[in-house]
Amino acid sequence: MTYSNINRDKIQTGWRLKVKNGILSLFLIVVIIASLSNVIEQTKTLNEAKKINTEIEMKNTLIKEEIENLRQKIEYATSSAYQQRRARQFLGLGNESDRWLILPQIDENINIGQKFFEGSDKPNLIKWWEMFLN
Repeated sequence: MTYSNINRDKIQTGWRLKVKNGILSLFLIVVIIASLSNVIEQTKTLNEAKKINTEIEMKNTLIKEEIENLRQKIEYATSSAYQQRRARQFLGLGNESDRWLILPQIDENINIGQKFFEGSDKPNLIKWWEMFLN
């Protein structure tokens, strides 16, 4: 081997080594970028999942409060106080200790306003004045 052959082998070996190192560096950069991209996407997904989880927990809390409210309403609706109030309100039933007042019937044909304003040619302002202040 001559000196030129040795130099050529070193140049070819150095060139191959540079290409090999360049390809490995490029591959390493691609792997690092892909890993960072994956970490960023997972972080976004995690934040969205936390947000959705918070919304679901709030809805769950509202539903639990509504269930408790309905449970209390059911307990009240089955109580004797509620049943007595409904019997008074809709059926007109009362207790033995209740006192009833019977009011006289009101004649529905009498209209106080018409009776007061019949046959009057006075202006409305004077009619109102007389009705409320006299």
